[in-house]
Amino acid sequence: MSLAKRFSLSELLGYGRAIMAISLCATLLISAALYSSVIKRPIPDKASDLYWMVAQLQLSLNRVEMDAWRYQAGQIPRQEVDSSYAIAVSKYRMYSQPSAANAILAAVPGFPELRAALAGVFERPQRQWSRQDAQQLSQDLAQLRPQLADFAVQARQRENSEMVQQMRLMENHQTMYLLGLTCWLGFLCLFWVVMHRFGKIKRQASQQQQILEREQAARAALVQSELARDTFLATISHEIRSPLQSIQTCVELLEYSVQPDTPGYGYLARLKHSTEHLLEQVRDIMDISALKNHQLTLEPAATDVAALIETVELAHRSHAEAKGLSLRIDCPALPALWLDGHRLRQIVWNLLSNAIRYTDHGQIELTLRYSSRQLEIWVRDTGVGIPDEIKAQLFRPFARGKNRRPGSSGLGLAIVHELVMLFGGTIKVSSQVGAGSCFRLLLPALEAASMAELEEAEPQPGRILLLDDDDQIRESYQALLEAKGYAVDTVATVPAAIERVLSQRYHLLLLDLQVGNASGYEVAEAARQALTNLKTPVIGMTAFKQEFSDPRHTLLTGKLEKPFNFGQLQKLLALYLPSARQGAARTA
Repeated sequence: MSLAKRFSLSELLGYGRAIMAISLCATLLISAALYSSVIKRPIPDKASDLYWMVAQLQLSLNRVEMDAWRYQAGQIPRQEVDSSYAIAVSKYRMYSQPSAANAILAAVPGFPELRAALAGVFERPQRQWSRQDAQQLSQDLAQLRPQLADFAVQARQRENSEMVQQMRLMENHQTMYLLGLTCWLGFLCLFWVVMHRFGKIKRQASQQQQILEREQAARAALVQSELARDTFLATISHEIRSPLQSIQTCVELLEYSVQPDTPGYGYLARLKHSTEHLLEQVRDIMDISALKNHQLTLEPAATDVAALIETVELAHRSHAEAKGLSLRIDCPALPALWLDGHRLRQIVWNLLSNAIRYTDHGQIELTLRYSSRQLEIWVRDTGVGIPDEIKAQLFRPFARGKNRRPGSSGLGLAIVHELVMLFGGTIKVSSQVGAGSCFRLLLPALEAASMAELEEAEPQPGRILLLDDDDQIRESYQALLEAKGYAVDTVATVPAAIERVLSQRYHLLLLDLQVGNASGYEVAEAARQALTNLKTPVIGMTAFKQEFSDPRHTLLTGKLEKPFNFGQLQKLLALYLPSARQGAARTA
C-alpha cells in the first residue's frame, strides 16, 4: 500500500514537520558534542614527553659528571656521587627496559646506538667509588655527551614532526566536522524547501479541489435547471396544444361566416396568423425537448425533394416579398430520395425563416444538389451577418445575439443542428457582419429507387469489424453478415477492437457504444487517429439513447438504437459500405 493511500496529505505534512523539528534538535546536540570532542580537544602531549625524557637524562648525566669531578677534588663525599649516580641509573632504565617511555624513545633515530653506549656506562658491576673510578666515569660521560646531544636534536626534530602531524590531523578533523555539518544543514534546508513546496502544492490542490467541486456543483445545478426547464416547457407545450388546436379550429370555422369585405375579417386574419405562429413556437419547444431527450426518431420514406422545396418556397415567398427581398430557389430535378421528408422540410423551413427574419434588403438563395449519396443544401442571405462571438453558441437553444428580431424564439437553428446530427450529416456556417451568412448542409441520402432492391441485392464485398460484449448478438450478426457476403471480424472488448483498427484496414466499423466499463467511442477515436481507418464509416449501436448525447457522437457516421432488425442495419450498410469501399480503394 502506498503512502498516499495509507496516510492523508495533511498527516504526511505533519510528520514531515515533526521530523524537521527533531532533526534540528539532534543537529544542535550532535554539533555541541562534536565541537567538544573534536574542535576543543587538546593536542596530545606525546611529542612533548619525548624531548623532556632526553632532557632529564642529560641533566642527570651532567649532575653525575659534575659530582665525579668534585669528588676527585675532594669537595664532596662519596655518598653524593652514589646518590646522583643512582638517579642517572633510574633515568637510564627508560632506555633499557620495555615501557611506554621506551616505545616513545625507540621512534627517534640513533636510539639503539645511544642505548648501547649508555649500557657501557651504567651496567658495570656495583663497586665502592675511588677517585680513579670517578675520573674514569667523568671521562666516559664526557665522551657520551656529543652522542647524547645529537640524540636530543633528533628528539626535538621528532617532537616537532609529531606536533605538525597532530596539528594537521586536528585540522582534518575540524574540516570533516564542518563539511559534515554543512552537508547536514544543507539537507535540512533542502528538506524544509521540499516540505514548504509540498505544503504549497497541498494548498493549491485543496483550492483547485474546492474550485472543481464548485464547478461540478454549478454544472450539476445547470444541468438540473436545464432539465427542469425542458421538462416544464415540454409539459406546458403539451398542455396548451389542445386549447390551441381548438382555437385554430374555431378560427377556421369563423372564416366561413365572416365576409372578406367586413371589418372583422382583418381581425380574424390577424388572429389566425397569431395562432399559427403560437402553434409553431409550441412545436419548436416540443421538438427541441424531444431531440434533447433522444425521443425523436427519423421516419425515412421515398421523398420528392423538389416538390417538398416547392411547398416551402410558396409558404415563404409572400413573406420575403413583403420585405422587398428576392427569393431564389435553385433545385434541379432530383431523384426521389429515401429520407424523412417531414424533418427535411423542417430544416429548410427554419433556415429560410431565419434568413428572411435577419435580412432587410437584397436576396436569399436556396440551392440543392445531390451526388455521391449526399444531399447538399446551401442557404445564403445578404442580411446582418453573425458576429464571431455568437457563432460558438449559434446552435444552442434560446441563444440570441444583439440583433435579435421579433418572432425569434431562439430554437430554430438549434432544431436544425439537432436534426442534421440525427440525419448523420454536417452543418457549417460562414458569415461576415453586414455582408450576410451562408449555411451549408450535407445529409446522407440513398435514392428511393434502390431501396426496394436492398434486402434482396447482394452487397459488395467489404470487411467489417463488429464490437459487442454479448456473445449471442455477436455470433448472430456475424452469421447474418457473412451470409450476405461480408467478411466480419468480431471482438468482445474495447482494447481488442482498438488493436484491430490500428493494425488492419476495415470498410466499416459496427460498434456497441457501451461495452462494460468502456465505450465504443474509444474505438472510434482510435480509428480517426489511425491512417488505415481514418475515413472508415462508424455505426454506433446502443440500447441507451443517452449514449448518442456524448460529445463524441460526431465521430459516428450512423446510429442504431437497440433493438433493431437486420433490415435497418442492411440499409445503413448499403448506404455507407460501398462508398467506404471505394474510398479505401482510392486510399490504397
